[in-house]
Amino acid sequence: MSRPPNFAPGTKEKMQELLKITKTSSELKRVQCILLGSVGSSSENISLLVGFHPQYVRVIWSEDRKKGEDFLLGERRGGRRNMLLEHKEE
Repeated sequence: MSRPPNFAPGTKEKMQELLKITKTSSELKRVQCILLGSVGSSSENISLLVGFHPQYVRVIWSEDRKKGEDFLLGERRGGRRNMLLEHKEE
């Protein structure tokens, strides 16, 4: 069973504030991963609660440490799959 990483002081309070401004379910789940990890839950326990794989919970922890709160909000999907090309670009 994995142990949660050390989170910065005040992480719990920041995540509780972010819970109030999340707009999508994916944002909510990412914030919950950080919040539950900051109170001592393991990635396995968190994955059961939010529906993510335990490894993805650890990825979220890692990205939060690297990028901060900006990583948690906003959609993480996409790319240029359905982009229409000009005739010259084809």
